[in-house]
Amino acid sequence: MRSRDSINASYVTHAQLKQFGVSDEALADLVGTANGREKIALAYARAMTEKAYEMPAEVVATARQHFSDEELVELAAVVGLFNYINRFNDALGVLPE
Repeated sequence: MRSRDSINASYVTHAQLKQFGVSDEALADLVGTANGREKIALAYARAMTEKAYEMPAEVVATARQHFSDEELVELAAVVGLFNYINRFNDALGVLPE
């Protein structure tokens, strides 16, 4: 089950991607059009967003097989930053334009 925070984060992210010209079709099938490493990164980002304190072992193990330590640090930093921004904006009631 998706949390309210992850639903809000998805909405904001989709709104931001649309501002960059990403089509509705591409957004609807984001995971379907992703390559192998992108799908692993998306799974890692979803797990980190939903329950960072209970990351599924299989998600972490798969990510470690396909990404270097440096890449995982960068991935976690980007996901963490966007989670922070989304929660900050949610707390202040800021919506994307």
